Amino acid sequence: MKKLDSILLGIELAVGCVCMAVIAILVFATVICRYFLHTGILWADEVVVNLFVVMVMAGGALCFRYRKHTEMTLFIDRLPASGRVVLRSLLQIVTLVFLLILFYSGIRLTMSGAGMLTSVLRIPFQYIYVMIPIGTLLMLYEFIKDSIKRIPEERNPKE
Repeated sequence: MKKLDSILLGIELAVGCVCMAVIAILVFATVICRYFLHTGILWADEVVVNLFVVMVMAGGALCFRYRKHTEMTLFIDRLPASGRVVLRSLLQIVTLVFLLILFYSGIRLTMSGAGMLTSVLRIPFQYIYVMIPIGTLLMLYEFIKDSIKRIPEERNPKE
């Protein structure tokens, strides 16, 4: 399990870093081309938007891994211990339901992209849309793994 976990971490980090680097390079190159050559790179906008989707999905999984998603801790921390457990449990259920709906919707979106191509590079939309269910699976993995860790933490807070 640790080997799978480290492989997934490597994938999430690599995908996020590569996407961010390519996005930064393409945006910079496009700005330079527009300034000096008075024309942009036609395909760059399409690539940047699609890489951004991939980066967000990988980044979402990393946020679950490192507990960096936004929480309303000001409100939660003011509750008594039993209230915190109930509220956090409810939030975990809502998050799980949201991720399952996102996964299902991503699969439907991927299937609906059959036969459609992007306007400039002519890439099948299915290749782009499939990143949503894949990213959601990574998020579900990280979420479930973190939820298993949180159960004992919630029962025995370090106050």
